[in-house]
Amino acid sequence: MNFKWNVLFVLAFTGFSGTALSEAVTGKIMIDGQEYGSGSSNVIQGSGNIVTDKRKLSAFDKLSVNIAADIEYIASDRYQLVLTADDNIAPVVTSVVRGSTLLIDTERSYSTGSRVHAKVYGPALLGQLLLDGSSDINLQGIAGNSFEINLDGTGDITAQGKVKNLIIQVDGSGHVDTKALHAENVTINVDGSTDVVVTATNKLDVTIDGVSDVTYYGHPNAINKSIDGVGEVTAGN
Repeated sequence: MNFKWNVLFVLAFTGFSGTALSEAVTGKIMIDGQEYGSGSSNVIQGSGNIVTDKRKLSAFDKLSVNIAADIEYIASDRYQLVLTADDNIAPVVTSVVRGSTLLIDTERSYSTGSRVHAKVYGPALLGQLLLDGSSDINLQGIAGNSFEINLDGTGDITAQGKVKNLIIQVDGSGHVDTKALHAENVTINVDGSTDVVVTATNKLDVTIDGVSDVTYYGHPNAINKSIDGVGEVTAGN
């Protein structure tokens, strides 16, 4: 467990009443103007001057996000990232394609009163999304044979489109809503506290370890479920 969550848990258990004034990323938080986390002196304070940075990207078919941001993925025939952030934070947000994966990360920790926003333009045939952080991600126009979502941490993910096979792996907490991403076969593995919403028309396999809830649509022909904890698998209205 990283430092950020240790601090949050300590504050919760000690009844700390401070107010979080800004968002911090990669292991640091700010409470009542005080920075917490190793290397706090290196945290960049957002200037408040918001800019837009347009970046061309190499071809990719996987997306990995490791920052706190609002991210919109739009299926397109071009590869581009449009970043909106403080003018002194935008330069430390990196967008690099390694192999076939677009990695969105940060070189340094930052604290800002304005959440970072990014629009990512890439292929409809996106094979995988990996989220390790606390971003809110909206995916539009996903298509193809198989699509996999991996959520490790906290975050909200929504997706729209149509695929044959959908795999959702969650280790943490958050909300994954793929009701608008129609799939024939859906496999869900959840360890933690997460709400998952899916549409499956043929087969649904669910494994829950924790207190997660899965709601499904699409009247699947076969449903297999294994629950270890306080979880539910229910049909949507």
